[in-house]
Amino acid sequence: MKYFTLILILTLNLFAAGRPLLLATPYEDVKSHIGSGTPTFVEVGSDSCKSCRKMGKMLYLIKEHSANAPLYFIDVHKNRVVASKLKIMMIPTQIIYDAKGNEVFRHVGGLEEKELNATLHKYNILEKKKPQASTIVWQHDYDDALEYAQKVHKPLLLFMSQEHCGSCKYMKEEVFTDAALIAYINVHFVPVMLEMSDMMVPDELQVEVTPVFHFLDENGTKLRKSLIGGKTTPFFLPLLQKVIEKH
Repeated sequence: MKYFTLILILTLNLFAAGRPLLLATPYEDVKSHIGSGTPTFVEVGSDSCKSCRKMGKMLYLIKEHSANAPLYFIDVHKNRVVASKLKIMMIPTQIIYDAKGNEVFRHVGGLEEKELNATLHKYNILEKKKPQASTIVWQHDYDDALEYAQKVHKPLLLFMSQEHCGSCKYMKEEVFTDAALIAYINVHFVPVMLEMSDMMVPDELQVEVTPVFHFLDENGTKLRKSLIGGKTTPFFLPLLQKVIEKH
């Protein structure tokens, strides 16, 4: 057991050691980005510095997930002028410039992962993720929804329901509560839910059973055959994606 544990630790250490670092950028290239309208993060260090390498690995992972993040690493040993230009006393040193090029943050030494991420978010180096809606943003008036669809150039997902309908309840409570489905519908459709007792829609969209789903373009024309009955999320999401492809 001890032998296995030792092998596992050595393997993990080798894996960590082998992680790539954020690639160095020449000082002149970094300088051209500073004050160009967006905040800029600059890490000054060296590949031969242990703390610098740790920072480089974390920055590489962040850059992998946020490719457009303005993160730059300057190797002070390959850019000797940097030490005097940026007043570097020790490495690693992290500097953040605001959108106008003013220095707003400086730290000497390595940062822990949580502290690094908090700093990058605080100074808007990393964009804050917008919270997704937790429910589908249903509209309940067909004419208003159609008018809105024409403005935003999105198709309508028209869900026709009624109070004492088991399949309708299933769709509302089990299918339309799925996070991926909620996000997709809110982004790509103008969702409309109408109760059978209040279905003010054109005659060709009137129904006698529920649930029924109509897929319409912004002019109210059907994009595909209407769907009758309750469906599962694995069925419904690919169907919506095909509707968008056709639209």
